Amino acid sequence: MYNHIHSIIKLIATTQLAIISSLMLMAFLGASISTANASSATRLELTQDADISAHKITLSLSRSDSQQITKATDIVISGINHSAKPAILVLRVDDKDNPPYNDRINLERVIAPGPFTISQLLGGLTTASQRQLSLNQIQQIIIFSDDNAISLERAELITHPPLPAGSIGWDFGPAGSALWPGFQAVTITDSMITGGQMLAIDRGSKMQANEGLTTDGINGITQVHLPLAAGLWGISLWLRDPGEWEYLPAVTTRSISVNGTTVDELKLSSEEWFDKVYLGRQWPEASGNDNSYQRFALSPFDSLQVIAASQGQGVTINLSGNQPQAGFIAAILAEPITQSSSNPSYLLPQKISADKLKVLTGIEQARALWWQSNWPLAPWPEPQPKLEHKPEHKLTNKADNNAKALAKADGANSIHNYNNDVIMLSKAPSLVAPGSWFNVSYRLDEHLGDSDIMVQAPRLNSTSLPTQIRYGHWQWQRSGLKSTLLIADDQLLKSGLPPKASQYAPQNTYLGQQRAQQIAPHTPSRMLHLRIKVPSSAAPGRYLGQVDINKGTATISLPIAVEVMPDALPHVKQSIGVYLEPQVQFGWLNDTQAMLEQGISCDLAFLKQQGLPSVAPPLTTPTDKAKIQKLISELQELTQQGFAAPVLAYTPLKRLIASQGVEQATATLADVSQQLSALGLSEPIWVSADEPSNPDGLNHLEASFRYMRAFSPKSRLAGHLNHQGDSKWLNFFDLVLLNDGFGINQAELNKLPAALEVWLYNLTPARHAAGFYLWQSQAEGLMLWHGRMPTADPFNPTDGRESDIQFLYPSAMPCPLEPDVNLALFELTDGITDLQWLLWLEQQASVSNNHLTGQAAARALLVRLQHQVPKEWQAMAAIPSSRLDDWRQQIMTLYAQSTGQTKHAN
Repeated sequence: MYNHIHSIIKLIATTQLAIISSLMLMAFLGASISTANASSATRLELTQDADISAHKITLSLSRSDSQQITKATDIVISGINHSAKPAILVLRVDDKDNPPYNDRINLERVIAPGPFTISQLLGGLTTASQRQLSLNQIQQIIIFSDDNAISLERAELITHPPLPAGSIGWDFGPAGSALWPGFQAVTITDSMITGGQMLAIDRGSKMQANEGLTTDGINGITQVHLPLAAGLWGISLWLRDPGEWEYLPAVTTRSISVNGTTVDELKLSSEEWFDKVYLGRQWPEASGNDNSYQRFALSPFDSLQVIAASQGQGVTINLSGNQPQAGFIAAILAEPITQSSSNPSYLLPQKISADKLKVLTGIEQARALWWQSNWPLAPWPEPQPKLEHKPEHKLTNKADNNAKALAKADGANSIHNYNNDVIMLSKAPSLVAPGSWFNVSYRLDEHLGDSDIMVQAPRLNSTSLPTQIRYGHWQWQRSGLKSTLLIADDQLLKSGLPPKASQYAPQNTYLGQQRAQQIAPHTPSRMLHLRIKVPSSAAPGRYLGQVDINKGTATISLPIAVEVMPDALPHVKQSIGVYLEPQVQFGWLNDTQAMLEQGISCDLAFLKQQGLPSVAPPLTTPTDKAKIQKLISELQELTQQGFAAPVLAYTPLKRLIASQGVEQATATLADVSQQLSALGLSEPIWVSADEPSNPDGLNHLEASFRYMRAFSPKSRLAGHLNHQGDSKWLNFFDLVLLNDGFGINQAELNKLPAALEVWLYNLTPARHAAGFYLWQSQAEGLMLWHGRMPTADPFNPTDGRESDIQFLYPSAMPCPLEPDVNLALFELTDGITDLQWLLWLEQQASVSNNHLTGQAAARALLVRLQHQVPKEWQAMAAIPSSRLDDWRQQIMTLYAQSTGQTKHAN
């Protein structure tokens, strides 16, 4: 199919791909966008032929080849995904002979359907074991896809020429970090910068896709001297530190002067920084008009453009403020400006509009192309999702008393039209127990975007069931944990009724214009979610409520009806909950420190209120006496909140070992154990290993087990296992948490030692895992990642190696009345309710049940469910939620029959 290829790969690509590649190369150079100039980039001539197939390309590099590679060398890959679904492309880079997986570069890109071109700077790449790639030792580069849907058409190594004549670019960061094409490296030892707290930072090495220009830098800089010749210069500074795992540097005060003249001042209160920066990217809401560059590459206060004159001694820039954060510089560009009558001489430095700087404009065009090719946005979801439930509804017309008759006469067509406007996503169960919650949710078509919505809580006589109203807020999320394809979803549930479409204004409020809680234009649909509480004191009976959607003179009325049982359901015996960290942003600023602890207490109260029996809380590492007492206080609070003991202590032992060593750490925990016992408190289960098959996962687990048995034999150790090879460590734990990577099925679980307590972790869908599968597997617990785990910016999915995982979203204050949550949290509590019904069924089927007829029916249903519920997790995860509804309904029907409440149970 292909001719012999010498040096670089020159496959026949489509005209579209060739143009895209040329545009990317030209934009990288900061030149005007023109395919005629594409030859100005240097394509490395390799001495060996490439090994090529339709789905795999291997570039073999000789020593002389690798010597040509620099930190600004790109690999540009083009092809076509012929599938209608996203597919995974893998980039592997070896700088050794046959390196193992954790000692080579393994990058995955999720490719959307259709043609694609992606690029990757080779500078700054690190292996899974955190070793930096040796560029001049690269031996081979392999691009492949296990999915035959992807055809590879082009793979080229590109080294870019300098910036346009006269322009100079400086890319700040540690030695070896990625270098933007045409820029020169500035490291912490460079004489052009000074500062008292300088630190070189490479955030990009921890990102799934590394842009290179703004993903590394140096903070703590107080002065930069640019060695510029005499003349007028346009100077551009990129100033934003993108942060990393649970940390976004807060710049609240910053003053920048050029040649002694102040050109920019920033002064934000903590509240303003939270509002405009940390929480700001969620507004405006995601839209089908978005692109990833505008959404995620730009930030408020992240850049500055000035015009300044050099008299031949260069230009000096001074930075002050809340250092070292205020002294962060990612890159600087200086481009000469020709003076003319329309461009008067600038006596003093001053700001200039970015669009007046031609080289800067080209570089930003390059960034835009990089972002749109490396972080593509999937097509906006179809206007209507698959219909699972048709809501019962009534159609009325305030202006026409014949509306009902007209609708009835029109028959199916009118009803069908309104079913297209409102889809029921989750309906109220037929029976609900005192002390429980249930959810009702709808999807409203875009035609209802300006409707008035009224919610009448379910009511019996004068008693209403407390009802929380939330709506789905659209945002861009990764299609998978480590994916680079972004998809739109509305799983973020915001408190209150949805804003109307007419409230939208088109400006990008995140980037400094007037802020308002606005929705995006052309939003195809809106989720309306009701979270309804049945108090323990609720009287039994039928409760009726309604949602009215008023559009003009027409009203769609959606009834809600539930039967409250006289009996509460059994409490679950299993430990089910989420891992939790505090709202970390409160710990970054001096005047919000107290909010950190307050927020933890409110989070725990909220999770308990939602029905979670357990939690893996944020616990203090007991490195000294004061912190031991703080840890004890935290465990006392968990008991007071009502969480079941023992709790899982995820971080303290691992952090204690890092601080004190294994022997001293276990001796410290022995002391903690004794103090807890004296107070009558249950000791946590200490996690000693976190996925030991990972490169950094062992954490001294053998020594931890040995010393813990010696110092504190009653203490219990736990480990998270995510690979079948982790089985060799089973004897070093009292409790293991298993996920699907380990292999979760009945056969594997039966092989585990009988004395070993088994929990599951990180399984989705949450409802499937917490209810029917936890019951079928007979595991004793389930923990899900994560209550609060933003990477850096909580509304930017691109700034880490993995996506942000958040059941609870950050807020400006620590204890909002009704927190913004992810829908998965409520799905988890639905699973707990499923499990409660299963426990009721087991009680009915037990020999202690004196009602023989009911016992026989319960046993028959129990056996039937044991056969129907899958024993293998992957099979369980594929089951539609409607099947879970049906299983639960069968149990509720049996309950109704056994209590004579059959009228409304079906």
